[in-house]
Amino acid sequence: MKIFVTIIIAILLSSCVPLPAQNIISPTFSGNDLGAGIRYDRQFGRYGIYVGGGYGRYDSDVSGIIENVMTHAGVVKYIQNNRMDEWINYFSIGVNGHHYRTIKEGYHPPAQSVYFPISFELGVGCIINKRFNCGWTYDPIKKDVVVSMGYRFGFKTR
Repeated sequence: MKIFVTIIIAILLSSCVPLPAQNIISPTFSGNDLGAGIRYDRQFGRYGIYVGGGYGRYDSDVSGIIENVMTHAGVVKYIQNNRMDEWINYFSIGVNGHHYRTIKEGYHPPAQSVYFPISFELGVGCIINKRFNCGWTYDPIKKDVVVSMGYRFGFKTR
């Protein structure tokens, strides 16, 4: 619960910055642990930052039931093509923090890399028609892909 309150406070504080910036709010889905969450991106020109969090649950007979609360933050590089804001690609790199809680033990414990509390992620995505965001991030340590689909707001038209 403390993690989600921290994320909400960070989003509120970052939206108080008096700079012209674009904002993206994206619900996220992780297929590895069937997790759901939210991601907030703030763009400052050609660069930006993002923060987010999510909750998932690994559920199998082999390794048991394990809850996962994840937070992530990182930087984004936006690449604008020659059609102005109609199609903007971006690349991101960030750090993940994980908190695990075992609910039910399985007969075979998972690998130690699953329980490691810090990992990193690489991501790509695009903003379509000035408003809609779609992207994904990949965590090479956990072998996890997180898909995000969101809405862009707060930009100035030319």
